[in-house]
Amino acid sequence: MGKEIEKQCAYCKALFHTFDSRKNMCSPECRHKASMQNKIVTQKRKKQGEKVSCLICGFYLVTDIHHEAGEIYNLCPNHHAMITRGVASLSGLLEGTLLNPDDDIAQPCIYGDKPCQRVIHGFVNNSK
Repeated sequence: MGKEIEKQCAYCKALFHTFDSRKNMCSPECRHKASMQNKIVTQKRKKQGEKVSCLICGFYLVTDIHHEAGEIYNLCPNHHAMITRGVASLSGLLEGTLLNPDDDIAQPCIYGDKPCQRVIHGFVNNSK
């Protein structure tokens, strides 16, 4: 069994202990509440005519909701899995690298043969 780590719940912000580094919610109740919140947020955005797409690459056919630091982000399944599995950080992906920009081993985020580009409301945003 791995090392026990202390984490902060992405939903209620309570500190909890786990052996699973991918776990980001402290309880089944928080997971359920977050899931309900995700559905409401996504439905509201779609009703307002907002194109729900990945914040990193703009993929819109399927999106996941990522909770981090009290904020909700729409991500494609690939970018969400990368963050959840510890391959990338949200801040790193927003900067165009796989890991936190401060890490010595940060690698560029590549989508196909091109670097991932930050997409907001359907327009590519090349500014940082």
